[in-house]
Amino acid sequence: MTLGGLFTLGAALWAAWVGYGLWRWRAARDQTLLSSVLVGIPAALLIRSTLAESGMWSHLPVPYTLLLWPLLWLLCLIAAIFLRRERPAMWPVLGLPATGLPTALLAFLDSV
Repeated sequence: MTLGGLFTLGAALWAAWVGYGLWRWRAARDQTLLSSVLVGIPAALLIRSTLAESGMWSHLPVPYTLLLWPLLWLLCLIAAIFLRRERPAMWPVLGLPATGLPTALLAFLDSV
């Protein structure tokens, strides 16, 4: 699987996750949308920089953007803990690590 295909799969899973959250909490649609935008923008920027850096990975000692993904997932999990009482706002934040980890596991299993 290519890196672009991997990000497309992860984005599709996250969109389905957020779509379910929008369906589940219709009354709090604004909270869910705002939360998904606040999580989606850093993820999109990190996807862009990862794709730009991927051509240089053979020359780098460590692919730096690949180290930033677990940090973003950890920050999302910490934010989800703080937002646990606000279920609609927590849903997209929790969705990034919940859909990113299976996608990364699929990439790992594909490379083995």
